Amino acid sequence: MRWQVFGGERIGLGQCTDHADLRGLQPSELLFRIIGGASNRWPRERMPSLQGFAHALRNSGHTTLAINYTEISRLLDAEAPTMQKNKAAGIAFSRAQADWKRQLGMVAARSEEGAQLVERLKALVVANSPRFGEEIAASLELAEYKAAIDRAGKTRPALLFVKVPEHLRGRFIGTGGQSIRLYTQQLGVQVQIEGGKR
Repeated sequence: MRWQVFGGERIGLGQCTDHADLRGLQPSELLFRIIGGASNRWPRERMPSLQGFAHALRNSGHTTLAINYTEISRLLDAEAPTMQKNKAAGIAFSRAQADWKRQLGMVAARSEEGAQLVERLKALVVANSPRFGEEIAASLELAEYKAAIDRAGKTRPALLFVKVPEHLRGRFIGTGGQSIRLYTQQLGVQVQIEGGKR
């Protein structure tokens, strides 16, 4: 089996059937397995990005941690003493740490942009829904903002993930998805509910 921690365009970490089930693993154990597996492939393969770790955490049920890149970075730093015990793993890990710090700075800048988009979204929600707009807008929170990317000639639009309480999700989405499509069109980013429907 392959564990896609490097993104869909690169081959994932090999896993035997005894270690393929990742459900129930604590975040620190999950990250340790990724780091350990990736360091065995060094120097051919770089360590996963912070987003790669976040993706693995999200898929393993750690959804709140998956959008907290500062905490992910802290958990990764905590693995440094263990990684330094092995020369190859230590070198790979040290090189990756500099990349993760740079990525954390980029995430902070994207979060600021995402926060501004959420404020614009709140205004659109109020204008679009005179009856429930104020309640929905007051409940909206930024989960994550991902800028548009262009890979090998394929463009993925910018994504704005927002937290919406369960009881308001239907009203936020609108009949047949009409409202969320309107927000996507007017903001110029793909609006999605974190852990829910588009």
